[in-house]
Amino acid sequence: MTWILTAGIVCVFLAAAAIFLGLLIAPTREQRESEDEEFLEYLKNREKSQERRDGSQKA
Repeated sequence: MTWILTAGIVCVFLAAAAIFLGLLIAPTREQRESEDEEFLEYLKNREKSQERRDGSQKA
């Protein structure tokens, strides 16, 4: 009977540790926003280079 309680306590501890580590590793809002801005800038630059390539192929 005590091994069931021990296993339950260990499972609860492991779940709490996993949640804590997940929150610790998760990016902050500022990091996510800066990554979004960088990605949008990358997309804009990609579109510009694609337009330049298309323009040079037509010429």
